[in-house]
Amino acid sequence: MMSDANDVGSDDDPSTPAIAVTLAATFFVGSVFSSTVVHEVLGRRGLPAAPLAYAMVFSPISYAVVVSEERIQQSRHWPTIEKLWYPGIIGAAMVGPVIATAFFPAAFGRSLPRGIPTAIALTTSIAAPALAVARGLSQRKKAGGRP
Repeated sequence: MMSDANDVGSDDDPSTPAIAVTLAATFFVGSVFSSTVVHEVLGRRGLPAAPLAYAMVFSPISYAVVVSEERIQQSRHWPTIEKLWYPGIIGAAMVGPVIATAFFPAAFGRSLPRGIPTAIALTTSIAAPALAVARGLSQRKKAGGRP
């Protein structure tokens, strides 16, 4: 069955890349904090490079997920897949960088004092969503919608 051009997440939908980028960015920001904590618990200095490397791999995968999700949900196998679909995506996106951090010690800013990388990651994890919400509210206000 072909997707209607108006379907969100279809190949023809102009919002598909935005949704995929948002998905990848959300998981990246979430994984940076947990990876940084693991990195520091293991006695390493600096911000781990694994989440950034993993994001470069996961970004095309997130696009494929967004594009294919509707077709997969319409397949006869969806009832079997459904139980693992979202936990699998979240697990791959959030646990993968932490595992990579544990096994690959590459890092940025190794001269930073202990605790500073975690503070940076925590601040980013809080500020990025707050800025996204503020931007959305600002755009809605400019468009004449309710804030």
